[in-house]
Amino acid sequence: MDKKNLSGNLTEEKIGWLIDYRRAVILDLYVMYWDISVIREGLKEYAINKEVQKIDKYLLENLKEILKVNPDIQDDDTQPLEKWWWHLHKIAKGKYPKDKFPDYLKEHYKNR
Repeated sequence: MDKKNLSGNLTEEKIGWLIDYRRAVILDLYVMYWDISVIREGLKEYAINKEVQKIDKYLLENLKEILKVNPDIQDDDTQPLEKWWWHLHKIAKGKYPKDKFPDYLKEHYKNR
């Protein structure tokens, strides 16, 4: 079983997922070999975590550039639309239904 970290929010395993997510989206943009969707899936139940939300917002703000430098990222149409991280190309093309975003992303993108 995972141990809770000091804040009680994320387990040690999930902290590893968070570090990988931050690295994949923000730090290693041009040398990225990570699969962003798989990493984000590992954090799916932690969307209330402020750091996860911050990285989610950064990902969507920079999505077109991220997809350009990492063409290996593919949408997975077998995943439900509520798991927006599996539909990054739809999002980039404006074909993703905004009502499927979590509230913190809806508000962030309401004027786009």
